[in-house]
Amino acid sequence: MSKPISCYNWLIQRQSIVFSIILCMALITARVLYTSSILYLFLVWNLILAGIPYLLSEKLKTRNRMKLSTISLSVLLILFLPNAPYITTDLFHLRGNFGDSIWYDTLLILSFAWSGLLLFFHSLNNINAFMRQWLPHGKRVLLLVAIILLCAYGIYIGRYLRFNSWDVVSNPFSLLSQMLDHVMNPFSHPRTWGMTLLYGAFLGLSYLSFRKPNKV
Repeated sequence: MSKPISCYNWLIQRQSIVFSIILCMALITARVLYTSSILYLFLVWNLILAGIPYLLSEKLKTRNRMKLSTISLSVLLILFLPNAPYITTDLFHLRGNFGDSIWYDTLLILSFAWSGLLLFFHSLNNINAFMRQWLPHGKRVLLLVAIILLCAYGIYIGRYLRFNSWDVVSNPFSLLSQMLDHVMNPFSHPRTWGMTLLYGAFLGLSYLSFRKPNKV
Protein backbone atom coordinates (compact mmCIF):
# COMPACT_ATOMS: atom_id res chain seq x y z
CA MET A 1 0.00 0.00 0.00
CA SER A 2 1.43 3.39 -1.03
CA LYS A 3 2.10 6.05 1.60
CA PRO A 4 -0.56 8.53 0.30
CA ILE A 5 -3.26 5.81 0.45
CA SER A 6 -2.07 4.65 3.87
CA CYS A 7 -2.14 8.23 5.17
CA TYR A 8 -5.61 8.76 3.69
CA ASN A 9 -6.93 5.61 5.37
CA TRP A 10 -5.39 6.70 8.69
CA LEU A 11 -7.14 10.08 8.46
CA ILE A 12 -10.50 8.49 7.53
CA GLN A 13 -10.35 6.12 10.49
CA ARG A 14 -9.66 9.05 12.83
CA GLN A 15 -11.74 11.71 11.13
CA SER A 16 -13.60 12.70 14.33
CA ILE A 17 -10.28 13.56 15.99
CA VAL A 18 -8.90 15.29 12.89
CA PHE A 19 -11.96 17.49 12.30
CA SER A 20 -12.24 18.35 16.00
CA ILE A 21 -8.59 19.47 16.12
CA ILE A 22 -9.02 21.48 12.91
CA LEU A 23 -11.98 23.28 14.51
CA CYS A 24 -9.89 24.02 17.61
CA MET A 25 -7.06 25.47 15.54
CA ALA A 26 -9.47 27.59 13.48
CA LEU A 27 -11.16 28.99 16.59
CA ILE A 28 -7.94 29.82 18.44
CA THR A 29 -6.39 31.38 15.30
CA ALA A 30 -9.46 33.55 14.74
CA ARG A 31 -9.40 34.71 18.36
CA VAL A 32 -5.72 35.62 18.28
CA LEU A 33 -6.10 37.52 14.99
CA TYR A 34 -9.26 39.35 16.10
CA THR A 35 -8.17 40.29 19.63
CA SER A 36 -4.35 40.39 19.20
CA SER A 37 -4.29 38.47 22.50
CA ILE A 38 -2.62 35.14 23.26
CA LEU A 39 -4.72 34.65 26.41
CA TYR A 40 -5.95 31.16 25.51
CA LEU A 41 -2.97 30.01 23.47
CA PHE A 42 -2.04 27.64 26.30
CA LEU A 43 -4.90 25.44 25.08
CA VAL A 44 -2.79 24.44 22.09
CA TRP A 45 -0.04 23.13 24.38
CA ASN A 46 -2.61 21.30 26.51
CA LEU A 47 -4.00 19.66 23.38
CA ILE A 48 -0.49 18.57 22.35
CA LEU A 49 -0.06 16.96 25.78
CA ALA A 50 -3.46 15.29 25.32
CA GLY A 51 -2.25 13.79 22.05
CA ILE A 52 0.80 12.10 23.60
CA PRO A 53 -1.13 9.30 25.38
CA TYR A 54 -3.19 8.70 22.25
CA LEU A 55 -0.05 8.22 20.15
CA LEU A 56 1.39 5.94 22.84
CA SER A 57 -1.83 3.91 22.89
CA GLU A 58 -1.72 3.54 19.10
CA LYS A 59 1.70 2.00 19.51
CA LEU A 60 0.63 -0.16 22.44
CA LYS A 61 -2.31 -1.78 20.64
CA THR A 62 0.08 -3.20 18.03
CA ARG A 63 2.08 -5.07 20.67
CA ASN A 64 1.36 -8.77 21.01
CA ARG A 65 4.15 -9.76 23.38
CA MET A 66 4.50 -8.79 27.03
CA LYS A 67 8.10 -7.57 27.04
CA LEU A 68 9.87 -5.04 29.23
CA SER A 69 9.45 -2.40 26.51
CA THR A 70 5.70 -3.10 26.41
CA ILE A 71 5.41 -2.69 30.18
CA SER A 72 7.43 0.54 30.04
CA LEU A 73 5.19 1.84 27.26
CA SER A 74 2.08 0.98 29.29
CA VAL A 75 3.38 2.83 32.37
CA LEU A 76 4.31 5.87 30.29
CA LEU A 77 0.86 5.85 28.70
CA ILE A 78 -0.92 5.78 32.08
CA LEU A 79 1.25 8.64 33.35
CA PHE A 80 0.32 10.87 30.42
CA LEU A 81 -3.31 9.77 30.03
CA PRO A 82 -4.80 12.32 32.52
CA ASN A 83 -3.57 15.12 30.23
CA ALA A 84 -6.37 14.31 27.76
CA PRO A 85 -9.45 14.81 29.99
CA TYR A 86 -7.62 17.50 32.00
CA ILE A 87 -8.59 20.10 29.38
CA THR A 88 -12.18 19.98 30.66
CA THR A 89 -10.98 21.89 33.73
CA ASP A 90 -9.75 24.74 31.54
CA LEU A 91 -13.35 25.92 31.69
CA PHE A 92 -12.30 27.31 35.08
CA HIS A 93 -10.58 30.12 33.18
CA LEU A 94 -13.98 31.55 32.27
CA ARG A 95 -14.43 32.71 35.86
CA GLY A 96 -14.67 36.49 35.93
CA ASN A 97 -15.17 36.71 32.16
CA PHE A 98 -18.28 38.84 31.66
CA GLY A 99 -17.29 40.42 28.36
CA ASP A 100 -19.08 40.23 25.05
CA SER A 101 -16.75 37.44 23.93
CA ILE A 102 -17.72 34.98 26.66
CA TRP A 103 -19.91 33.00 24.25
CA TYR A 104 -16.95 32.60 21.88
CA ASP A 105 -14.48 31.80 24.66
CA THR A 106 -16.86 29.18 26.04
CA LEU A 107 -17.14 27.54 22.63
CA LEU A 108 -13.36 27.75 22.20
CA ILE A 109 -12.55 25.98 25.47
CA LEU A 110 -15.35 23.43 24.97
CA SER A 111 -13.93 22.57 21.54
CA PHE A 112 -10.50 21.90 23.02
CA ALA A 113 -12.05 19.99 25.93
CA TRP A 114 -14.05 17.82 23.51
CA SER A 115 -10.93 17.10 21.46
CA GLY A 116 -9.17 16.07 24.66
CA LEU A 117 -12.05 13.77 25.55
CA LEU A 118 -12.03 12.23 22.08
CA LEU A 119 -8.31 11.52 22.42
CA PHE A 120 -9.00 10.05 25.86
CA PHE A 121 -11.82 7.79 24.63
CA HIS A 122 -9.81 6.52 21.66
CA SER A 123 -6.85 5.89 23.97
CA LEU A 124 -9.08 3.78 26.23
CA ASN A 125 -10.28 1.85 23.17
CA ASN A 126 -6.67 1.13 22.22
CA ILE A 127 -5.83 0.07 25.77
CA ASN A 128 -8.86 -2.23 25.77
CA ALA A 129 -7.80 -3.71 22.42
CA PHE A 130 -4.36 -4.45 23.85
CA MET A 131 -5.76 -6.00 27.06
CA ARG A 132 -8.13 -8.21 25.06
CA GLN A 133 -5.12 -10.40 24.23
CA TRP A 134 -4.41 -11.12 27.89
CA LEU A 135 -7.51 -10.62 30.03
CA PRO A 136 -11.16 -11.78 30.05
CA HIS A 137 -13.95 -9.21 29.74
CA GLY A 138 -14.64 -8.81 33.47
CA LYS A 139 -11.03 -8.10 34.40
CA ARG A 140 -10.68 -5.67 31.49
CA VAL A 141 -13.69 -3.70 32.74
CA LEU A 142 -12.27 -3.52 36.27
CA LEU A 143 -8.89 -2.39 34.97
CA LEU A 144 -10.48 0.27 32.76
CA VAL A 145 -12.47 1.56 35.75
CA ALA A 146 -9.23 1.74 37.76
CA ILE A 147 -7.49 3.61 34.93
CA ILE A 148 -10.36 6.09 34.66
CA LEU A 149 -10.29 6.75 38.42
CA LEU A 150 -6.51 7.23 38.29
CA CYS A 151 -7.03 9.75 35.50
CA ALA A 152 -9.65 11.58 37.56
CA TYR A 153 -7.19 11.72 40.47
CA GLY A 154 -4.49 12.91 38.06
CA ILE A 155 -6.79 15.74 36.97
CA TYR A 156 -7.12 16.85 40.59
CA ILE A 157 -3.40 16.86 41.38
CA GLY A 158 -2.73 18.61 38.07
CA ARG A 159 -5.30 21.36 38.53
CA TYR A 160 -5.04 22.04 42.26
CA LEU A 161 -1.58 20.81 43.26
CA ARG A 162 -0.01 21.82 39.92
CA PHE A 163 1.84 18.56 39.42
CA ASN A 164 2.30 17.23 35.90
CA SER A 165 3.43 14.01 34.26
CA TRP A 166 7.07 15.11 34.30
CA ASP A 167 7.07 15.38 38.10
CA VAL A 168 7.17 11.60 38.38
CA VAL A 169 10.82 11.96 37.35
CA SER A 170 11.69 15.57 38.25
CA ASN A 171 9.88 15.84 41.61
CA PRO A 172 8.95 12.31 42.72
CA PHE A 173 9.31 12.71 46.49
CA SER A 174 7.02 15.71 46.79
CA LEU A 175 4.44 14.03 44.55
CA LEU A 176 4.60 10.76 46.49
CA SER A 177 4.31 12.61 49.81
CA GLN A 178 1.11 14.34 48.68
CA MET A 179 -0.38 11.12 47.35
CA LEU A 180 0.40 9.19 50.53
CA ASP A 181 -1.23 11.92 52.59
CA HIS A 182 -4.38 11.67 50.46
CA VAL A 183 -4.50 7.89 50.94
CA MET A 184 -3.59 7.80 54.64
CA ASN A 185 -5.86 10.71 55.61
CA PRO A 186 -8.81 10.54 53.20
CA PHE A 187 -11.25 12.39 55.47
CA SER A 188 -8.87 15.35 55.62
CA HIS A 189 -9.15 15.75 51.84
CA PRO A 190 -12.86 15.73 50.93
CA ARG A 191 -12.34 17.83 47.81
CA THR A 192 -9.63 15.47 46.58
CA TRP A 193 -11.77 12.35 46.73
CA GLY A 194 -15.01 14.13 45.88
CA MET A 195 -13.52 15.46 42.66
CA THR A 196 -11.84 12.13 41.90
CA LEU A 197 -15.06 10.12 42.28
CA LEU A 198 -17.29 12.60 40.46
CA TYR A 199 -14.88 13.16 37.59
CA GLY A 200 -14.33 9.40 37.42
CA ALA A 201 -18.09 8.85 37.16
CA PHE A 202 -18.38 11.54 34.49
CA LEU A 203 -15.50 10.11 32.43
CA GLY A 204 -16.76 6.55 32.81
CA LEU A 205 -20.33 7.36 31.77
CA SER A 206 -19.06 9.54 28.91
CA TYR A 207 -16.91 6.67 27.67
CA LEU A 208 -19.88 4.30 27.80
CA SER A 209 -21.85 6.79 25.72
CA PHE A 210 -18.98 7.12 23.28
CA ARG A 211 -18.62 3.42 22.60
CA LYS A 212 -20.95 1.76 20.10
CA PRO A 213 -24.02 0.15 21.75
CA ASN A 214 -23.06 -3.30 20.52
CA LYS A 215 -19.67 -2.97 22.20
CA VAL A 216 -20.88 -1.78 25.60
